[in-house]
Order: sequence, then C-alpha cells, then structure tokens
Amino acid sequence: MRGLRKHFGAGVVICAIFLSCALFAVFSGIPASSPAGEGNVEKAEASAFSVANPDDLSPGTRVSPVSATGGSDTLTVAAPAAAPETPVQQEPPLQTDAPPQIPDEPSASAVDPSLPAPAGFTATFNYGWLQRRAELAWNGVVHPQLAGYYVVRWAQDDFVSLLNIFQQLAALNPAAAPYAGDMQAQFVSLSQGGLTYTEKNATMDRIEADLDQLFSILFATPGTESLVQQLIGLADIAQTTSTAYLDTSFTSNYYYLYVVAARYSNGDTSVPSNSGGVFTVRVDWTAPAAPAGFAATAYDPGAALEWSRNTEADLAGYNVYLRQGGSDILLNPSPITSGTEFFDLTGVEGATYRVRAVDLWNRTSNPTSATAVLAPATVYDADSAAWSYSGSWAREDYRGGDPPGGGLLRVGHWGDAQADPPLARASVTLTFSGRRIRVYSARYYTCGNVNVYVDGIPRATFNLYYDGGYYTGPYGQGTYIPPLWQQMSFEITGLSKGQHTLLLEAVGSGGAEGQHFINFEYAESR
Repeated sequence: MRGLRKHFGAGVVICAIFLSCALFAVFSGIPASSPAGEGNVEKAEASAFSVANPDDLSPGTRVSPVSATGGSDTLTVAAPAAAPETPVQQEPPLQTDAPPQIPDEPSASAVDPSLPAPAGFTATFNYGWLQRRAELAWNGVVHPQLAGYYVVRWAQDDFVSLLNIFQQLAALNPAAAPYAGDMQAQFVSLSQGGLTYTEKNATMDRIEADLDQLFSILFATPGTESLVQQLIGLADIAQTTSTAYLDTSFTSNYYYLYVVAARYSNGDTSVPSNSGGVFTVRVDWTAPAAPAGFAATAYDPGAALEWSRNTEADLAGYNVYLRQGGSDILLNPSPITSGTEFFDLTGVEGATYRVRAVDLWNRTSNPTSATAVLAPATVYDADSAAWSYSGSWAREDYRGGDPPGGGLLRVGHWGDAQADPPLARASVTLTFSGRRIRVYSARYYTCGNVNVYVDGIPRATFNLYYDGGYYTGPYGQGTYIPPLWQQMSFEITGLSKGQHTLLLEAVGSGGAEGQHFINFEYAESR
C-alpha cells in the first residue's frame, strides 16, 4: 500500500486498508489526534488554498506567503482558519455509541453489502485561476453508525497496473473481458495525445463506465481476494465526514480516477460508489500552435477540410473559416471539439479555407490556409461489375440511335406476383468509396418512383416519370417525343470518408398506364 505516497503529501495521515473480496476492505483513518482539515485535502467546507507553482498564476497576480511549497506542481491546502467557512453541504450528525474500532490490517470481512453506500458520485475539475482543484461530491448516507467516507484515487501512472488486474479478472470471469478490452482501448486513446479537453472527458466517461462494471464483476466473483489486494496497493486513500471533497494535490495535465465508500463505526465499509474521473489541465498563457497538415478537397458541391491534431494540454478545439473578399467567415458556430475535420456543404473547387486552434481561454492560433482541389471521380456504368442486382432486371442498349440520343440502361420491374412467371420487385446496390455520390437515369413515361438508401438510411424518393419516350402514332409513325437521357436523379454529399453502400429500390407507383419501371445509366462518386 502506497497510501498517499505520491500526491496526497503534506500532513495527511491516511489509511492502509481498502477494498475486499466483496468490495473494499476496511480503511484506516486520520488519527483522532489530527484535527479535521489539517490534511492537504480535507472537507470541502474547510479547505483553504495556497499557490505552489507561480506558473499557475495569471500575469500580475500577487501571492501572499501563506504556505507555498517548492519542487512540485501542485496546489496545497493550508490549515483552516480559526473560524471555519460555511459548509458546502451540511452532513447529518454522526451517531456512534463507541469510538471507531479500525483494524490495523485489511480484512476480507470488512465489506457489508447490506450497508447503505454512497451514490450519485461526480468528479469535475475546476481549472480557473487560483482555483485549480478536483471537486468531488456524492449523495450522503443516512445510518446511525455512519462514521464518514473514504475517498479513493488512482493516478494515471496506475492505469497500466489497473488494467492488468482487470485482465486477470477476465481470465477468471469472461464477463469482464468486454469491459477490460474497452478500458484498454480508451487508455491507448489517452496515451496517444492530441485530444481536445472535450475528447479527454468523453474518453474518461467511457473508462468510468467500464470501471463500474468491472468492480461489480470483481466483487461478485469468488477467489478474487488477491486482485483486491493489488487494487489496495495502487490506491491513494483519504477520509472525510463531508459529502463534498476538494482534491488540490495532484500533478498537472494528469488523469485521475476516484470512488468513495462509506465507513461505519463498527469497522465495516459499504460497497463503493460509481466512479468519476478528471484531467487536471493547466491552462497556460500561450496561444496554440497553428494546425499542421491542413488540406481542402472539393466534391462540387461540398468541400472536406482536414488537418492534424494539435498537442496542447489545454486545447479546446478548432475554428474553420472561408476566405472571401479579404475576410474570414467563420463556418462553425462553436469550436470543433471532436475530430479534426469539417465538411462545408456548399464548398466548391478553388475556395480558400483557414483553420485555427483555440484553447480553453479562447486564445486562437495563427491560421493555416488551403485551397480546395477537386477530388477525382469514379464512374460505375450500367455494365460495371460493382452493381449487385435483386429482382427482375433487363439490360437495354439505346446507343444505336433508335430512339436517338439513347444510352445503355439497366431497367428494373416494379414487381408483379400475378405475372407468369412472377416478377420480383427490382433493387440494386453499389458499394463505393467517396464522400459524394450521384445517380444518372433516363426519364420516360413508363417509369415510376425509386427509393434511395445510403448505408441503410432512407435518403430520398424520386420519380423518373416524364411524358416522353414514345411516338404520337403507331411505333415509328407520328411525332417522336424523346425521353430525357442522363438525368441526375439523385445526389448526396458530405458523407464520411471510406466505403458506403447505395441502394436503389422500385416502389411500384408514380408511372403511367399502370407501369412503374426504374432504371439507371451510371453512378459517379468522388
């Protein structure tokens, strides 16, 4: 057990007992001779802060010599004033018949699942000037033997060991495997860097959800006492009698996970609360660097803007602009906080764009510029092997001039179960890569409605009917009213990068003389 050997220093006497095979083992507490509030993290209502690192100050801030410490990038809690502040949350008076009996060694029998446990635990980080702290809160427990709460913390340098413990759990109980696997993926994401503050918090949310499930499985699985002891060895533990807790002793730009458990006067503990996590961002006084790798690709319509991730710890996101008439027009109403791309639905080839990084104090970088270059096109004609057909289809070639101006078509039937043989309703799929797709068809009087799906999502219904494609007299006589060839019947732009599936499906309505054929000549993707 390391106790608070890394981050909870400067006067806190903490326990060496935590968790158990059913949940957490018994925690030891601050000795009775240590007044509440003298620890460097104690009741929220009794905390007073002093600055440990001048880099955490705004320019021109004056600091009184309270109890600043050197050699550590932390904020430290000083001893409380003689008259304590008004409590953030008043806890009910504790009712105990005898002084707490806390054993000196962990006890597997210490956890009593029937005892009330804290719930609604939240952990948020305040990165404001001179107020940098993890603010923890939870719903209190009402019980006559309640003696207080244990606050348990795992730091970023514990995460690899934490994952190893849960991988061992997955070997004992396969139910833990999906959660351990996802936790590993999220840890990898955090380690790669370049995340915005929003992305960091979203990743921590995933880790917290995994941790909650893994704890539940851990303490429901027999034979996990050794894993519990390993968790004890990793934990930093402190105690409080409040339901609000301020952690000001931490490493800047670091990840932390927390839980709390109720402690009782008979030495028992509850199961833990849900978990919470923070990233202890330190906002500096320097604007972010200009984003690198900026490129703009036009799809006419539409332009995809992409850039590389910035690496500042206090990165909030990015703003993108269209350069027009010597001015920058902001395209996103709020900073882009997830990912490093933006799609301008009205963008065209030759347009000039700019991107700037922005930090948590809304300081922006210098711009990086790019001009939109048209993406190459891929054409899938009616004979392409990329099309996959279902139902009744025919190949019709009108390129010989009868009727004039014709092209090569694939024509699908709307479906007729009474025909001999029965005709199945036509549909066709195309798998393509790109961010824009167009479908070109012929339009004439026996055509009807077509449903269009992209990636399984209904996108449109269009009608191919047109009063043309026939002679006013017998075939070959009278006036010929030509059809419309190579009509762009459908277009969608702004798709995500990668592969997509287009589906065209006959509806069985919308044509003339009881006929509702569908057709296409070709599709074009970019």
